[in-house]
Amino acid sequence: MRIVHHFLTILVLCSPTLYAADAGVVAAQGDAFTVNAKGDSRLKVGMRVNDGDTLKTGAGGLLILSFADGSRLKLKENSRIVVHATGAPEAGPSGIELTYGAVFALVSKHDKQHFTVKTKTAVAGVRGTEFFTSVGEHDAFWLCVEEGAVDVTPADAKVAMTVPKGLGVLVEKGKAPAPPKPYAWTKKLNWNFDPNQGDVVDHTAIEAEYKNLLKQKYD
Repeated sequence: MRIVHHFLTILVLCSPTLYAADAGVVAAQGDAFTVNAKGDSRLKVGMRVNDGDTLKTGAGGLLILSFADGSRLKLKENSRIVVHATGAPEAGPSGIELTYGAVFALVSKHDKQHFTVKTKTAVAGVRGTEFFTSVGEHDAFWLCVEEGAVDVTPADAKVAMTVPKGLGVLVEKGKAPAPPKPYAWTKKLNWNFDPNQGDVVDHTAIEAEYKNLLKQKYD
């Protein structure tokens, strides 16, 4: 699914060398940085991303990471995450902390894999699947599943709900989430993680969709 962005897309491709369970940058566009005490350092294709690194994209930014086990992460523009790796290449990434923005995750399925996305509002846990998650206005948490299933636990709850393929869930602070259901706007999402297979930029206007979601104007 494709929608139009108002900027020039520049993708530089190569095959990064991966170390341990750390990630390599396979696509970088616009403002894509790693954040450290010395300031922001621009990320380029082929660079290594280490366990514990904070990454962020700005307006028009895009970042795709590839792990040794085949797992991939794609950050939309205006997003910020902390990457966590397991230390064993075959186990892949162990998860991310999502502060704001949106991330697509393609998590390889194998015995040693358990991947989590932590936010202020909810935690998502998976074992091999493909899903999209974002943090919007007032820390509203949105997740939808393209393949497999994801267990979502709201911050103020002890029991997880399972979100299966084709469904999504919205979790707002202080409110009990509705059961998972299909959302029409998620059909617009661009699930492509491979620049060699075409456009990887997701052009969905997440904040605009949130306004509809929070007003319960969705299908």
